[in-house]
Amino acid sequence: MLLYDAYNQIIFYGQADASVLIAVFKSLRFIKAKASKNNIELINSYAKHIFGKQSSHSNDKLEYSKIQKEYRYLMEL
Repeated sequence: MLLYDAYNQIIFYGQADASVLIAVFKSLRFIKAKASKNNIELINSYAKHIFGKQSSHSNDKLEYSKIQKEYRYLMEL
């Protein structure tokens, strides 16, 4: 719930801007690096939710590849 409260408005208003989504994934990566095992699972679940919602928006190839790259970095951590 805390992740949703912290990020929901940012994602809602910035969802069409690739740089906003990239920054969200980067910030989640920093949070995940210090998180407990249980919280890591919650962060991964939330990131999947964000990424799934994002893919319905149109981005050009470069923007989409950058978003995918940050998402992969986050999920590999």
